[in-house]
Amino acid sequence: MALDPVVREELAGLIKGRVLFDHPMRQYTTIKVGGPADAVLFPKDEEDLRHVLEYAARRGLPYFLVGEGANLLVKDKGIRGLVINLSEGFDQIAVRLEGEGGIIEAGAGADLGRMMRVARDHGLTGLEFVAGLPASFGAALAMNAGVHEREMKDITRTVRIMERGGTTTVLPRAALQFQYRFLVLPSGAIIVGGELELGRDDPKAIRERESAYILKRKRTQPLAFPNAGCMFRNPPGDYAGRLIEEAGLKGTRVGGAKISELHANFIVNLGEARAEDVLALMELATEAVYRRTGVRLTPEVKVVGE
Repeated sequence: MALDPVVREELAGLIKGRVLFDHPMRQYTTIKVGGPADAVLFPKDEEDLRHVLEYAARRGLPYFLVGEGANLLVKDKGIRGLVINLSEGFDQIAVRLEGEGGIIEAGAGADLGRMMRVARDHGLTGLEFVAGLPASFGAALAMNAGVHEREMKDITRTVRIMERGGTTTVLPRAALQFQYRFLVLPSGAIIVGGELELGRDDPKAIRERESAYILKRKRTQPLAFPNAGCMFRNPPGDYAGRLIEEAGLKGTRVGGAKISELHANFIVNLGEARAEDVLALMELATEAVYRRTGVRLTPEVKVVGE
């Protein structure tokens, strides 16, 4: 159901940042699929964000936060309510050198790759494992992004959140409940920023480690096509990609989407994919693996919308 004309008019003047209506979400997902969102808002600062949350509560509107759109699949009819994007007002990055290391502080909308480069330029190490990951800082924290040997939880010092009522709180590492590809937060809370605690090393050595991570991703992941990253979580003691490959599904295509021949836990958009194509392949993989092994794959990608 489309937004009421009065609500649209009120939203248009609600914040200092941009407000877009009926905007295609494929522009905000790395797999490049997704129908229109009723409204996409780009708050400029915490005051703007507070206005959005207060308005959503007053009008009874649902809201959804989106970063750079990795690990996200938006259905073809789009998202009802408000989509909040922090990329245009929460992208600041600051560095403090302390003792044998340093702290990098950033807003939730800061690009993770840019944070990595800023850290390297200051001789700070610990972020190399995110090289090549398309994510905003807030999304990386919310998803506890990482690789097999290292995750965001290992370097996070604090996370700053704004709760439904507009109050902000800084949560220290001891109060954070990181899980596999997930950070437990109060219902409706939005990450607005945080701090990472890093070590010190020679920038040249840091760059070499970054290059190694990027080379590995290029060698093992289908980066030439739009994708949402790994579609399924790895089951305990195994790999989702291995299970899908052994089910014989590499290269299987539905519409404009295909299970990658390079890595079976990736579904790629060949150019004209719809969310329904991707969902059909996810269901096919889930059922094939379950019939063959008794293992029920759990999606890692977040599926939202109508």
